[in-house]
Amino acid sequence: MIILKNNHGFPWTKRNNIYIKGYFYNENREIPVEEIFSLIEKNIDSLEDLYPKIRGNFLIVVEKEEKEYTILADKLRSFPLLYSFDKEWILSDTALSLKEELESREILLTVNQEALREFKMCSFTLGHHTLYENISGINSCSVLNLKEDGSSKEKRFREIFDLCEDHKCLEEEIDEIPKILEKILKRIIATAKSRNKQLIVPLSGGQDSRLIIHTLAQLQAENILCYTYGTKSSPEVQISKKIAEFYNYPWKFVEYTPDKWKNFIARDDFKELLAAANQFISTPHIQEYMALKELLRQGYLEKGGIILPGFSGDFLQDSNIPPYFIVEENISWKNFYEEVKGQYFSHILWDEDMKSHEDEIRERIRKKSEFITSSLPWREALNRYERFGFEDRKPKFIVNSCRVYELFGLEWRTPLWNEEYFHFWKGVPEKRYARELHYLYTQKYQKELQEYLGSAPKHPALPKADLTHFIRKYFPNVFQNIKRKKNHRELLKKYKADPYGWFSICDDREWEKYKNKVYSVNSIVSLKTLDTLGIQY
Repeated sequence: MIILKNNHGFPWTKRNNIYIKGYFYNENREIPVEEIFSLIEKNIDSLEDLYPKIRGNFLIVVEKEEKEYTILADKLRSFPLLYSFDKEWILSDTALSLKEELESREILLTVNQEALREFKMCSFTLGHHTLYENISGINSCSVLNLKEDGSSKEKRFREIFDLCEDHKCLEEEIDEIPKILEKILKRIIATAKSRNKQLIVPLSGGQDSRLIIHTLAQLQAENILCYTYGTKSSPEVQISKKIAEFYNYPWKFVEYTPDKWKNFIARDDFKELLAAANQFISTPHIQEYMALKELLRQGYLEKGGIILPGFSGDFLQDSNIPPYFIVEENISWKNFYEEVKGQYFSHILWDEDMKSHEDEIRERIRKKSEFITSSLPWREALNRYERFGFEDRKPKFIVNSCRVYELFGLEWRTPLWNEEYFHFWKGVPEKRYARELHYLYTQKYQKELQEYLGSAPKHPALPKADLTHFIRKYFPNVFQNIKRKKNHRELLKKYKADPYGWFSICDDREWEKYKNKVYSVNSIVSLKTLDTLGIQY
């Protein structure tokens, strides 16, 4: 049984027994979906062999006569799909629809306690886990076969995430960046132009969104709208405005205030976003909802436009690489575990339940990372470390923010998480640290913009064996505890003074409940999500 109701942004297309959502591309162009249907039909018995040849952001479901299904999910898990078994497989792209179907069959939904701990720690669940025992979700970069008897078989294509050797000299590497970006954005511009679609850039003022707008300007792209949101006093707002002015693109600003956030909650906008974006797997992203709604109301936003977010650029360019992963020859399991725990499993302060299950969490990390020896060479350790970002955090937490774009009838593309760009950065791990290579690129290719802004990015601090390095290496648990406490103190300081004003999503009573558990606005949203779903934590 297939329940596919989400046709926002990217509608489902069906031909015979094949369902497709998303878009596809090759070296030079985006590929019409009709070509993909034909390709799948010709390779219907060898989809695992076909999978590596398909490029794009997509979800493909093939229904077989024996009540069996094959699901192909791209490297980003761009579009979520949930499934459950009750004498037959039930597939749905909408969590609430699947929940209602199971309840109509009088199936009792029980909370998955392990997944709940993951959700609290990470703001998302791992692997196939959802917040309910009876419901599973697809993984990124996978082909999943669901058998008629209720069994399943999955093949993951993890090799796409592994670092590779690179033999280019520094100057060649710097010059490669604009070439790759221009090729990616040429395809997107051509698609938008052929369909008379607006290109929309969320301009934060940071390095990633300015990378996109700079490349668009170099390609003389037209029909562009830039927008920024936040408070008037935010430095990022002024920087964004100047960047748009420099490239002569229209720019709109949407002011955020505490009252607007209160109305966001009171009007049930949060519940609408939650229904679209949570999927019992991830915290929804609330940042852009009000901005897009306001731009649409004012007539600046064209429905059916294509939005180009800059997320994940920083992850590829520096990936929060622990400094001693670069300067040490081998990384111990102890250090690896503390770094993964600190980066991915410490979204909120650990409560007694999480502490009492640390041995299970440690084994979950060991199993997922396949770190079974006492130490690994640094490059291999970095592969395993980044697996948590590539396979779970980015697909489920970051790319999941695209659900809000779809709610407003927008398509989206991910220029900085494109396959060509991705493969370039995984070949230069030493030069990714602290965004060193990206910094050198901006010095060469964005010099005029930096002069116009009146400031230049600082040269990155490269790893060195200082006291912080010593403590982080030899006393990793102490380092991570200090880091967590520092983050928590900083959150308490900026409560109700955040540049986006979004702390008003919770009232004083809720803040008292949350304040000793959270590190960030997103961790507040995680707990508010569980409260809204009625899940005890």
